[in-house]
Amino acid sequence: MVNGVLEWVGCAAAGEGDPAAVQAAFLKELFRVLKPSGWLYMGIENRVSLYNISGGSDPHSGVRWTAVLPRRLASLWMRIKRGERYCNYLYSAWGYRRLLREAGFEKIRLLCALPGYNLQKMLIDIEGGREIFRDIFPQMLVPLGKGTMRNRLGRTVRRALCRLGLMQYLVYAYVVLCAKPATEHRQRGGEAYR
Repeated sequence: MVNGVLEWVGCAAAGEGDPAAVQAAFLKELFRVLKPSGWLYMGIENRVSLYNISGGSDPHSGVRWTAVLPRRLASLWMRIKRGERYCNYLYSAWGYRRLLREAGFEKIRLLCALPGYNLQKMLIDIEGGREIFRDIFPQMLVPLGKGTMRNRLGRTVRRALCRLGLMQYLVYAYVVLCAKPATEHRQRGGEAYR
């Protein structure tokens, strides 16, 4: 179980080391020590959540926009705002899939964790749950008549994204499940490949 951990692993890179490379090495080590047919559970925020792309403060650095800016710009922005580098890398659904595949995992499933991965009230499969996001999720939002104009606009945008089949890619957090294959294929040199 890796709940709220991967985003902090990148900060272990000494000095100016590459946080993405440290995260990739961490996932490869998890793959190595996991028993064949074992499953990994990972809870983590979504880089391209509506919260982040609408200017919310990064939940790790506390600085707005760092999660969604290109990494070099995010690091520059952090140096300006806090005098430190940005190392809490988050990814989109596609980014998490890529990282896990490159580490050797298979059967990768992303679940939208609502309202978040620490206090899950609902888990919806990102692929199989499209109908839920299109038909049911918009009805769960607070009625349009309440709140400020900004809140009403936000709810209207979320409803539209649900109907377009995009909301599951913009939720705040995911629970990711993935498996180590039952057997590993070997190639010359003894390195595992898939």
